[in-house]
Amino acid sequence: MSLAGKNALCTGCISLSGGAILTHLLDCDANVYLDRCGTTEIPAEWYHYRNPKGNRARVVNADTSTEQGILDLMSQVDVMIDILVINASFQPSLLWDGTLDERMDRALNLNVKRSHSMAYLAIPHMVRGSRVIFVTTSPHKDALDSGLLATCKGAVTEMGKNLAAQLHGSGVTVNCVVPNTVEETGADVARAVEYLAGQGGEFITGQIICVGDKQ
Repeated sequence: MSLAGKNALCTGCISLSGGAILTHLLDCDANVYLDRCGTTEIPAEWYHYRNPKGNRARVVNADTSTEQGILDLMSQVDVMIDILVINASFQPSLLWDGTLDERMDRALNLNVKRSHSMAYLAIPHMVRGSRVIFVTTSPHKDALDSGLLATCKGAVTEMGKNLAAQLHGSGVTVNCVVPNTVEETGADVARAVEYLAGQGGEFITGQIICVGDKQ
């Protein structure tokens, strides 16, 4: 599917699925902007990946783990946005240390608060017919604090449905892509994002698209 001429902003691309979405959108000829997610190092191969036409993502130096950082990002992206992909910024190592309250605060800030702020601050920069796509965190089935991450997943999906209802009639669709577990291939998630971003997703909004249920 061609997304030529579409401007896509991908945030929180620190996971396997995030990298697959980034490279897949580039291969579909979208103009892709990539944020710097907090202090996390994004793999260099994603920064430097070029599609067959030689295009690569434009990296914006903005820390989107804070509201001010998101405002800085939007001020540096000098185009109207057609596709906004908000990846949950889950880092397993952040949930292993500290008290229960500290782990919960970190998980909620990375997954829920950041996703909420990104969506609401970016929407004024989006054109009619744009797509907002949340990609939630999915823990390993045996992961520590998997219940906490499931809580974050639920919050993001409900946020997406609520935002879709708020934007009804605006021409902006909002949907969530939910990987079953982190073992699912990023390519499957990327294809779901591509479908929602393309013509096939024009009239789909307020939906939760589950990817990779192999049970």
